[in-house]
Amino acid sequence: MCHLLRSFFSDTSSASPCNPAAQADLLSNVSVKLSPVQTILSHGKCFAAFKGMTHGTTPGCDGLPMGFNLRFWSVIGADLVLVLNSAFASGLICHSQCRGVITLSFEKAAVSTP
Repeated sequence: MCHLLRSFFSDTSSASPCNPAAQADLLSNVSVKLSPVQTILSHGKCFAAFKGMTHGTTPGCDGLPMGFNLRFWSVIGADLVLVLNSAFASGLICHSQCRGVITLSFEKAAVSTP
């Protein structure tokens, strides 16, 4: 499984620095900042954050539903926390982490009768 995941992410996971102007613009709108003590994410807090996310969704481009992360947390949790802390410390995220997927759903409009 590790070999399969490594080959899947090898093309989409390359760290690149962010655009400093875009970063400054984004951060200028942030009013709350973490203190230095809060900058390291813990295993427990990350797991709690995953548990609080909407179930039945696929938050990333990898197509893995949120339930996958929760079900296999004992296997992937420590590595995921390491990756998140590394990204925070370096200020770099891989190309695939910059992507988002938005899916539009058709909702039939309610018809009212006079």
